Amino acid sequence: MTARLLLLVRHAQAVPAFDDNDRGRVLTAHGRDQARAAGIAIAASGLVPATLAIWCSPAARTVETADLIAQELGEATPVRPVERLYDAAPEGIVELLKNEGGHTEAIMIVGHNPTMAEFCHLMSGNSAYDSAHDAILLRGYPPATVTAFRTNTTWADFTPEQVETVFLKVS
Repeated sequence: MTARLLLLVRHAQAVPAFDDNDRGRVLTAHGRDQARAAGIAIAASGLVPATLAIWCSPAARTVETADLIAQELGEATPVRPVERLYDAAPEGIVELLKNEGGHTEAIMIVGHNPTMAEFCHLMSGNSAYDSAHDAILLRGYPPATVTAFRTNTTWADFTPEQVETVFLKVS
């Protein structure tokens, strides 16, 4: 069986919310730089296989982060906004992976806190990255942070207990 790779990314720095249009918040100039740097770091890791699915929350800041990362990866893979990622709980991400992961080798999910931090915490504890990863989670999983997990299960059989942290990049 082919190992699967899950990359979790918190969106990069966005403009503050001034009204009720949270979904419309875009990245700051610094946030765009953070997203590009995350993409460069992911590409340099050599972890991403030929088939990569990129899913993100439909909020403008997550779509923009995902698009900028995809550009740096040189991927022709379209970014797919997934409505339930906007306010998903970690359990919702597990279900999404199980139901829609299919045969894809690697899936990148670009989302929001607290979900990204909570999901990473749920999956931490299985690798040498534990202490560094836990320290980042205590800081709230900063914008544009990337964590990659490897699993030897199919997406249909995915559980957080069956992963190993293989990459961590903090902006």
